[in-house]
Parts: sequence; C-alpha cells; structure tokens
Amino acid sequence: MDALLFYGLIVVGTGALVGFGLWLQYRRNQAVQAWARSIGWTYLGTDPSLPSRWRTRPFGIGDSRRTAELMTGVYQGRPATAFRYSYTTGSGKNKST
Repeated sequence: MDALLFYGLIVVGTGALVGFGLWLQYRRNQAVQAWARSIGWTYLGTDPSLPSRWRTRPFGIGDSRRTAELMTGVYQGRPATAFRYSYTTGSGKNKST
C-alpha cells in the first residue's frame, strides 16, 4: 500500500509540475501578445519556415531549430519581423539549447 501511495504522489506531483509549466508558458504568451499590441505590431505565434530561410549563424547550425513569439510590424518606417529562436547542439551530457 505504501508503494502505491508513493507512486500516486509521484504521478500527481509530476502532473502538477507539468501543469504549472504550461500555465507559465500561457502567461508569457499572453504578455508577449499584449506587448506586441501595445506597440502596434501583429503577433503571429510561429512560422516553421523561418529557421531555414538563412544559412548564417545562428540559423545554419544545430538541430531542432524553432521559432516562437513571432511578430511583425514597422520599425523606423520599415517592415520588421521579430521572434524568439532556439536550436540544439551536442548530445547526451553535452546537449545544449
């Protein structure tokens, strides 16, 4: 019975941590969208084609290349795009994002 309770607590704790992480991501997403609106930009979320548009650093290196928090607007009278970019290098203990 003690083992069942222990594993149940692990499952509930893991679920709570995952849920909290998702909630934090949701809050960040809402804040970025509000900021984009406040400066007159349009929030688009993501575009999977962006990481493959350029070959120079940092775009041409690593694996699992992703964009997030994509927004477009005008900066100093010219069209502009801004986004968060991530990629992974290495493997095992040497893996870095």
